[in-house]
Amino acid sequence: MRYAVRALAALVLGCFLFACAHEGPILVNMRYKPPAGLVSSVQKPIVGITPFLDSRTEAKSVVGRKANASGEKQNDLVVQGTVADTVTASFREAFQRRGFVVRDLPSSQGASAQAAGVDIVVGGEIKKLWVDVISRAVRENYKVDLQIGASVQNRASGATRNLNLNCSLDREDIRFTTDLVEGMLNEALSTAVEQLLANEEFKKSPG
Repeated sequence: MRYAVRALAALVLGCFLFACAHEGPILVNMRYKPPAGLVSSVQKPIVGITPFLDSRTEAKSVVGRKANASGEKQNDLVVQGTVADTVTASFREAFQRRGFVVRDLPSSQGASAQAAGVDIVVGGEIKKLWVDVISRAVRENYKVDLQIGASVQNRASGATRNLNLNCSLDREDIRFTTDLVEGMLNEALSTAVEQLLANEEFKKSPG
C-alpha cells in the first residue's frame, strides 16, 4: 500500500512538471570549469589561439533542444553569444589558468603567428556540440554529445598534429533543470579541453 501511494505521488508530480512547459528559447551557461589545484611552471611555450570554427548545421547560438517524447513541443537551448566564441574562450581560459601566455590570432594564422611571437598555434572545428532533453511524464532524459577536431601546430618544427576531442554523457532526472544541462555541457567541454592539454607539446619548455 505504501509503495502504491509513493508511486501515485511520483506520477502526479511528474505529470505536474510535464505540464509546466517552458515557452521560447532557454538560456544556458556553457563554460570551462578548471580542475582544482592547478600548478603553473615558469617556462611555458607561448600559445596562439585561432577562433574555433562551427561547422554544425544548427544556428550559431543554439546548443541543444528540449522536447516532449512526441516532439510536438520544443524549446531551443541557447548560449549567450555563439557556440564558437564560447568554445574558443574556454580553451583560452584553460591555457591562461595554467600559466601560458596566450595571444589571440585571426583565422589565417601564418604571418600573424610569426608577428605575435607564438610557439604553438591552436585552433579547430566544432563538428558536434549538442544536448538533447526528452521530457516524459515521470522523467527527463538528458544526452550531450561533443566532437571537436583540434589542431596543434609547432611553429619551430612546422609539424601539425590533429586531434579528435570527444565526450558523450547521459543523465536522467525527474524534472528539467538548466543546472543539469549546464553541468553536463560544462563537463563535456572541460573533458575536451583536458584531452587537448594532455598533448606533449604543452609540456615542453620554449626554445
